[in-house]
Amino acid sequence: MERHDPPFLLTGIPVLPRLLTGPGWRVFLVLSIPGIVMVLLSIPFGVASIPATHATGLEQNLGFLYRANWTWPYVLVVPASLLLFRYLSWQIRSSVADLEEMGVLVQTERAAGRTFVQRLSDKLDGSALITVAVCVTATLVFLVFDTLDLIRGYYAFAGAESNGGCPHDFFEADWSVAFAASECWDSVRVAADFDPPALWRNAAFNGIAYTVQTLMLIAYLNWFARLTQFFFFLSSSLRGGEFKIVPMFDDPMKRLGLAPLGGIYNTFLTLVLMFELYVAAHRVQQIALVNGLPIGTYLRDLLAISSSPSQWLDASVHQFATVDVGTGVLVVAVAAPITLICWFPLLQMRGYIRRRKLELSKEFAVRRNKAKEEGDQEEVDRLAEQVRQLDESNIWPNGDGVAQRFILGMTVIWLGAIFPIVFVGAALGAFGLLELIRFGVWAADRFGKPKSSTPA
Repeated sequence: MERHDPPFLLTGIPVLPRLLTGPGWRVFLVLSIPGIVMVLLSIPFGVASIPATHATGLEQNLGFLYRANWTWPYVLVVPASLLLFRYLSWQIRSSVADLEEMGVLVQTERAAGRTFVQRLSDKLDGSALITVAVCVTATLVFLVFDTLDLIRGYYAFAGAESNGGCPHDFFEADWSVAFAASECWDSVRVAADFDPPALWRNAAFNGIAYTVQTLMLIAYLNWFARLTQFFFFLSSSLRGGEFKIVPMFDDPMKRLGLAPLGGIYNTFLTLVLMFELYVAAHRVQQIALVNGLPIGTYLRDLLAISSSPSQWLDASVHQFATVDVGTGVLVVAVAAPITLICWFPLLQMRGYIRRRKLELSKEFAVRRNKAKEEGDQEEVDRLAEQVRQLDESNIWPNGDGVAQRFILGMTVIWLGAIFPIVFVGAALGAFGLLELIRFGVWAADRFGKPKSSTPA
């Protein structure tokens, strides 16, 4: 299968495979169209640029074109990540085929002579309808809670008998409620030449924007659901399902022959990091927007209190009051892909290795006793070597060191999205670690040189 063919992980879903089929550049352009259309439509709808001054004195533009969390993701990040998902699907097909060819992934009678990809495709096709239904339902539930404040506000304004007063206080002032800018933005003074759009024109653009967001979320959830099925099906091979893993004890990479899966993990971990970085950036941007502060100023304030641990858990430092429903759900949702990527190596592979070491140790003890009678010392040595190799094996297909660095980075970013002070602490810690490494290199170079010996 060529890389530009339909991704097999989307078997049974008619729309997404068509969008993701073809040369990468063309797919990227097609996926960018919704974002580009939103950007262009924001101009005639009157929400593209909203020059304003916050009560703090900060001059800011609250228009759609100036909200990076709405423009760049839909024009660049979403298309790029969906292309990475397509590449990940190709990697899975290629990697499991390599494992089968190597004899590491072996069919059992329950596989009925079909390959891993064929059996996985059957399962994906059979569950496609319920998967799509669950993803659509979950997305719509999120959409309701994410837009509840907007819906209430628009309803209140539409039912107001006069223009006097503000029938509803919106959570934050931005392009989504630009129609109310002239009278209801107490903390923000809009530029005199800004003409707020009519209520229904503003609402119509919101409908377009949130429709695009809904379609994006459905696509992401479908990918995540399919990847979950893959990892669970792969894990079943460690418990005697339709396939079984026959580890290579003498693997020179010390990965039990599972190194072909390493690329899958690196790609998925990269996608998770992209998602986390977006969530963290959105969180910090929201803090700055609500409080009328430049992002750099807020980060400098965090740096200023980094030397006072007693303030690190102060709610005012982390601005929990600025977190709306959508941001809160995003922060919590980050835990799902992290759990999924850790499922196979930490919860399944680790247990498998522990069980195999115990089995081999028992077999080794029995063989050792028989060796004196049968003279089968070679078999005893072989079993002992397998135990040693298992003990030294990586549980992550992409290597324990690489995976641990990914996990560390994801943990720091996730905690930073909740407690932004973590970003400052991590930066200072990284600087300190770098200085420690530099000192270690200098010390080794200065004092570690062997002394020249005097000729006899």
